[in-house]
Amino acid sequence: HNIFRANRWHAGTLGPALPMAIGAAIGRPDTPIISLAGDGSSLFTLTELATARDLGANVTHIIWDNGGYREIEVSFARTDIMPAGVRTTAQDLGMIARGFGAHVVQPTTPEDLEAAIKVSTVSPGLSVIVVQAPADHRVEADSLNPGVDA
Repeated sequence: HNIFRANRWHAGTLGPALPMAIGAAIGRPDTPIISLAGDGSSLFTLTELATARDLGANVTHIIWDNGGYREIEVSFARTDIMPAGVRTTAQDLGMIARGFGAHVVQPTTPEDLEAAIKVSTVSPGLSVIVVQAPADHRVEADSLNPGVDA
C-alpha cells in the first residue's frame, strides 16, 4: 500500500479535511481516500458530503465527535478565560451524513473502528465514520450555553 501523508505542511484552518479528500479522490479515483476531522471542523464543510456523493468519490471521512471545539476550549482555559461558543449543536452527525447519502458507521470500540476503516476502504463510494470521544476528551464548559450537556 502506498500511503500519502501530508506531514510537510499544515493547513492551519478549520474544515479543509473533507474538501481536500474529495480533491484527492478526483485525482486518484481508484485509491481509497481517508480524511479525519473533529466534529466542529467538519461542520464548516459538511455539505461537501453532497459533492462527494454526486461525484461518486471513494472517500471515508472520520469524524472525532467531542461535542465541540475542544482545542479552542483548551486555549481559553490556558489563558484563564471562560470558554464561550465552543459547543456544537449538531447532535447526530451520523444522521446528517446519511441525509447526504453516505454509508455511516458509529463504532464504539477501537476494534470496531479498525473494522469500519477496513470495510470502508474496500467498499467504493462515500463512507462516514463517527467516533464519540471519551468523556475526558469532550467539550465541558460553555459560558454561552450553561447547563447544556456536551
